[in-house]
Amino acid sequence: CCAPRKVYQLTVYRKDTKNQWARDDPGFVVVLALFLVVSAMSYSICLGTSWGSFFRAAAMFILVHFLLCGCVVATTFWLICNRHLRVFSYGHPEQAVEWLYAFDIHCNAFF
Repeated sequence: CCAPRKVYQLTVYRKDTKNQWARDDPGFVVVLALFLVVSAMSYSICLGTSWGSFFRAAAMFILVHFLLCGCVVATTFWLICNRHLRVFSYGHPEQAVEWLYAFDIHCNAFF
């Protein structure tokens, strides 16, 4: 967050050791979901709604806004990147954008 160079170095290290750009742990998604629950709680407290409205708002924030829209956006841009933005060259291994990496970018942007 405060040191972009360190984040980049960790990302490159993960790519070199695991051959994967995306995070392999769901910790960031869980923390983000907890933040969305806190946001739904503050939304319900400010509007003075019932518990049912709180749970409905939390489900809407997490399931629809975060997961469903995130999957749609990640899939769309994953397809665009893999079909139109890749450069093919002889002598180099074929590179492709991972779907999990596209979803990871969505999580970073959503935060």
